[in-house]
Amino acid sequence: MASVTSTYARALADAVFEVKVDPEKTLGEAQAIAELVAESKDLRAVWEAPSITAEQKRAVLDSIVARDGISQTVRNFVAVLIDHGRINFLGPIVKQFERELNQRLGFTEAEITFQDLSPGTLDLSHTRVTDAGMKPLSGLKGLKCLSLQGTKVTDEGISPTELVIGTHQDLSGPIKVWGIPVSNGMKMAVEEINAAGGINGRKLRMILEDNGYDPKKA
Repeated sequence: MASVTSTYARALADAVFEVKVDPEKTLGEAQAIAELVAESKDLRAVWEAPSITAEQKRAVLDSIVARDGISQTVRNFVAVLIDHGRINFLGPIVKQFERELNQRLGFTEAEITFQDLSPGTLDLSHTRVTDAGMKPLSGLKGLKCLSLQGTKVTDEGISPTELVIGTHQDLSGPIKVWGIPVSNGMKMAVEEINAAGGINGRKLRMILEDNGYDPKKA
């Protein structure tokens, strides 16, 4: 199974970078299809049934693609899985695809808890930080991980009652259509964490600044 998921995940990642489509958008679409497949027994039955023709299976896929605005890249990929009888691997493939994207984009993943921070600076640039043993923080669907690209967490922001985190995002400039939703997602994650009591009794406070898509400001 591992070889199957890795092979298909790499193939989808290759397509994303060759065609130069938005990796995050592609991941979100793939996750949406995977969630739909996981939740719908009838859909799985249709796409796995040998008695149903490939054309009929693709017709079902195309109706979902049209309804949900799925890109051609994701549509073609799912069609290949259906044709090859691999649709039951879609969930693991999408998870491996996310890891493949993170690796190619220069992200790493780490599991930390804030009480483990020691004096000094923990540089989380190009790092996606996921919580250990707690409810997921942020992300595309269900706020899966809190993206802290361009962010540093230091012991100076830690007090008995508060954890201060800072980030700069593209709130203006040519890609503000990306930066603003990302910032809003981070704010939502902080609000949810605080509403649930914070982290180890400490409330989160996020300082957000606009870099205007300007490397000098960043």
